[in-house]
Amino acid sequence: MGLLWRLHLFLRRFETRERLLDDEMLHVGDVDGIVFGMGRVGTAAYKKLNQRYGKRVVGVDFDQEQVQLHLDDGLYVMHGDASDYDFWQRIEVQEGLIKLVMLAMPSFEANLYAASQIRERSPDVINAAIVAFDDQIETLKEAGVSLVYNIHKEAGIGFADHVCAQVKALSDAELSTT
Repeated sequence: MGLLWRLHLFLRRFETRERLLDDEMLHVGDVDGIVFGMGRVGTAAYKKLNQRYGKRVVGVDFDQEQVQLHLDDGLYVMHGDASDYDFWQRIEVQEGLIKLVMLAMPSFEANLYAASQIRERSPDVINAAIVAFDDQIETLKEAGVSLVYNIHKEAGIGFADHVCAQVKALSDAELSTT
């Protein structure tokens, strides 16, 4: 038993029955996937999983205001910090339901820590993460991430594809008018 776990058990004796908002258990309902980090990338991934693939998804974000905005928009989002040890002690996921976890947090270290926690708890789940640099890919894969997406590289490729398609459409339109 590790030192951190022993300390956790010791301090647990001093806890009260009533929980603060940040200490309440998080019960993840009947969902197929979890998106950690509900900024621009995570929110787009969440919506695409729901709309295109019909997946039932829960989002998790550490920013309470961001969570409230998503809730106001009708999204299923929980408040939590995936880079916090206590978060992983509070989250309850029904075994076997979650098939996909997407790590869309802007911090490589947060994604890495969350990947290791997910691997420990649900080694069979498909775990995907974003990175900013190619040299981070192997470290995430060693932590149990199955799929890694370089956000900057892929954005550039998508941008070029979009522009080329638009230029082709403009050229085709000009040719049809002459």
